Amino acid sequence: MFKKGKMYGITGKVGAGKSSILAAILSEIPYYSGNINLKGSIVYVEQGPVIFSDTIKNNITFGASY
Repeated sequence: MFKKGKMYGITGKVGAGKSSILAAILSEIPYYSGNINLKGSIVYVEQGPVIFSDTIKNNITFGASY
């Protein structure tokens, strides 16, 4: 069970269903079994890849000290 005031993340391999479970929770796709009971709000921030024309190190640290 999720607790109020806590932050949770979903991780897994490519194709494991991470995006699908989030889409089902947000009622963007149907789910066929189980229950989703929501109290409060959900925030979903989709992440797109960003790669700069720079070194690998600066793409990871964004110029911050290593």
